[in-house]
This record gives sequence, C-alpha cells and structure tokens, in this order.
Amino acid sequence: MSIELPKIIAVFNFLGTIQAVLIALTLATGKQRQRTANHYLAALLLVIATIISVVTLSHMEGVFILDFLEKIEYSFSFLAGPLLLFYFLAVSRSDWKLTGLNYLHFVPAVLCAVYGVLDSYSPAVYWYINIRVILLHQMLYTAITGYLYLSSNVRQSVERKGNESGFNWARNILIFMVFVHMVQFVRLFQLHPNGFEDVVPFFCALIFVSIGFIGLKESMLFRDLPSEDKYANSTLTAEMTRQYKAKLLSYMEKQQPYLQKSLTLKMLAKELEIPTNHLSQLLNEQLKQNFFDFINHYRIVAARKKLVDISSAHYTIESIAQDVGFRSRSTFYDVFRKQVGMTPSEYRRQFLSTGD
Repeated sequence: MSIELPKIIAVFNFLGTIQAVLIALTLATGKQRQRTANHYLAALLLVIATIISVVTLSHMEGVFILDFLEKIEYSFSFLAGPLLLFYFLAVSRSDWKLTGLNYLHFVPAVLCAVYGVLDSYSPAVYWYINIRVILLHQMLYTAITGYLYLSSNVRQSVERKGNESGFNWARNILIFMVFVHMVQFVRLFQLHPNGFEDVVPFFCALIFVSIGFIGLKESMLFRDLPSEDKYANSTLTAEMTRQYKAKLLSYMEKQQPYLQKSLTLKMLAKELEIPTNHLSQLLNEQLKQNFFDFINHYRIVAARKKLVDISSAHYTIESIAQDVGFRSRSTFYDVFRKQVGMTPSEYRRQFLSTGD
C-alpha cells in the first residue's frame, strides 16, 4: 500500500540524492589513489540514488510514475550487491580488474529489467515476489564482502599497500549496507507501524549527507594523489629528525618490535613516544620506505638468519615466518622473493648446498 510521504522527508530524500550524485561525480572524475575502487563506489552511489528517487516519487501525491519504471527500480537493486563486492575487491587488491566471468554478476539485474518491461503483473504483485529475492541477493553479497573484510589475508594485503584509510571507508560502506538490510528486513515482514516503509530511502539519504560531510572534513575519501610538498607544513625539524632516526633504529635493533604480528605505525609511534605523523614522515623522507616495507625488511633479515642457522634446521619455513612476525605464508613468500630475489626454500637449499 502506497503512503504519501511528508513533504519534508521527500525534500530531504532528494537532497540526499543530489549529495550522492555530487559525491559520485567527484569520485569518478578525481585523481584519487584508488581510482578503480572509487569508480565502483561512484556507480554504487548512483544506483542507490536512482532507487531513492523512484521510491520517493512513487509515494508523492500527484506524481505519476510509469509501472515499468517502478519495476526497473528492482533491477537497480540487483546491481547494488555486485558493485559493493567489486568496490571492496578493488580497495583491498590494487591489481584487481573486472574480467569476463565477473560480468555474470550483472545477469540478475539484466533479467529483472527485461522482465519488468515485458511482464503483465501488477506492481503490487511484482513487489511481493521480487523484494524477497532482492533482499536475499543483497544480503548474500554483503555477507561475502563481510567475510572478505574479516579475512586475515585481505588485511595483510591492505597493510602491505598502506591503504588503511581506503579499507576503513570500505568498512563504513559495508556497515551502511548492513543497516539498510536490517531496515529492509523489518519492512519486508511488516514488523513496523504504518509508514515505516519510507525509512529505507530516508535512511540512505541521511547516510549520503553524512558521507559528504565526513569525507570533506577528513579528506579521506576524496584525497588526491600525494604532492611533492605534502610535508610543507610539518613541524618536524632537522634536529628532531636526527634524534628520532637514532631512537628508531636503536629501538628496532634492541627491542625487535617487528616480531609482533599486529604491529602498526600507531603502535610503534606510541612505543617510541614519537608523533605518528612525524614517524611516517621520517620513514618516507629519510629512509625512503613506507611503514610496512620498513618493518618487513627487519623481518626478512631475521628470517634469513633463521633459515641458515643449523639449530633452526628442524623448523619449517611456515614456523619461521610466524616467528619473525608474518601472519601468513603467502605474505612471507611474496616479501622474501621481493627483497632477496628467491623463495625462502631456494635460499635455504642454496645455503645447505654451499655448506656441503
């Protein structure tokens, strides 16, 4: 049953839609680091903005919406799940690309669009049948994305690339989708007073306004590629740099913090009693490395010693990787090959053959 929207809510919904379009245009045309990921996020925002517009218009008195447009709305709903997953994959894996098989994710949306144009069912019946399928479809993709978010391998990949800010934004978008599903679930099973069905577009509009405000305030989502003078306003002096560098290198040798699997830039800065931004600048400018390359260098040095140590000959490569601070075998192999030019197994065999 269609319920007329209060004008103030309708206006707010359209403001949220406009905000979503502006954010999408910024993401699609900007020169951010995660350009591919931002393109998928832009597409996701445009899809949700289209749904909000159609739903809001269909509940406004005196506004005529063609039946097939209401049905096309559901095909857009089938796009939300795949775009969320693609956005997350692009954030967590910089080399991820849309390949031939990935286009199969869009088949439900295409079929729904064709069916919506050609079928003879009333919109009410069409809604009753398809809204359940749509919700299950979206929840499946959100669950898959959530599983990937919790995966230790994905987190390691993000840490190696230093893209924690983008990963955090992906988490926020994921949480947003979970809340939308919760509201949709309540609406679907009518566990609500009359009029609650309009909360979904209103909630989405509210989120869009919040994303725009937070994104502009924190400059995380819309941040451009780093410029040459990114530290122009830094308070780090030459004398402080000298002291911090000596303190850092001494601490790394004596305390061996790199053996901690969960070590982060913020944690190390706290242990050293150095501001996090100063430590980051020191690593980038003086040592020409990002945090994870710096830490992994020490881990690989420690691993190389263990691999050729006779007393450690009975240890497996996996156990050595764990001992020096790596969370996974695959990450250890990737970093070792990058720094040494061969795999840990080859390195160990080479030493043994030389020793003979």
